[in-house]
Amino acid sequence: MGDKGGTVIYLEYESFRVKYRNLQEKYDEVLTEKEKLLTKAMPSATRYDKESVKCNSNGNPNEDYVISLEEQKIDEKLEKLEKLLSDRERLISMKERELRKSSDLYDRIYLMKVIDGLGFDKIAQKIDRSRAQVYRMYEQIKKRCAKLK
Repeated sequence: MGDKGGTVIYLEYESFRVKYRNLQEKYDEVLTEKEKLLTKAMPSATRYDKESVKCNSNGNPNEDYVISLEEQKIDEKLEKLEKLLSDRERLISMKERELRKSSDLYDRIYLMKVIDGLGFDKIAQKIDRSRAQVYRMYEQIKKRCAKLK
């Protein structure tokens, strides 16, 4: 299976990375939502150039109650997402260890190029292949990984 790219370790690793990135985007969206809520709750600045001044009152108990409920919901979402992110990080590190132990040629090329950031020349030296062979194999890896996204 080594020369045909039939292994799935690097694909599983890439799948975990894609899911982690998607989860991180959701986390950022919830943080933005919380930021908007906090700015909504803050009183607006006083403008002296106009007669009527628009200002959120800090003393409105109904508004404070609704804002606190919304903030509580957002905090719960953030907490769940943080737990999921830490689980994904753990899975990614476990898969990376498995990838480092793999003797499959495609796994090793993926590891050296994507994770370790080596160039094609260094990879070719380490696996005793030509630069062109390594490049072609990496192109196959990229095509297979692109299907996951």
